[in-house]
Amino acid sequence: MSARRQLGVLLLALPMLSCTHVGQRLLTVIIEVDGAAVLEGHTAVPDFTPVDQMWPALAEAQFEPVAGAGEPSMPLTGEVTVRIQHTSTVLATATLETLTLTKDPSSNTWSLSGSQVTRIEQVATP
Repeated sequence: MSARRQLGVLLLALPMLSCTHVGQRLLTVIIEVDGAAVLEGHTAVPDFTPVDQMWPALAEAQFEPVAGAGEPSMPLTGEVTVRIQHTSTVLATATLETLTLTKDPSSNTWSLSGSQVTRIEQVATP
């Protein structure tokens, strides 16, 4: 193999060998009230994001009512649990007494404001 070809192979393999390749980890975020799922959304973070640093990504998620749950009324009250999952693995949870999401009437989706994400992050447990 020529030196030039070896260099090309090395340059292609280097990101994989050095673990600098960054993919995306798709997260499912489920919001429950008193043990019943009411909203579900999805977001993504870089593969190697520590769990305690995933919470800010919730501000990018668009939530939709879970099938059969009906239209939620705001604020959500009771035992409100926010759960971050990757595939079927629960990565972190946070439980609050109230949570408010904002509805986008044009898309019929809900979102969390930055202040609500901060509240969630403050009570989160891995």
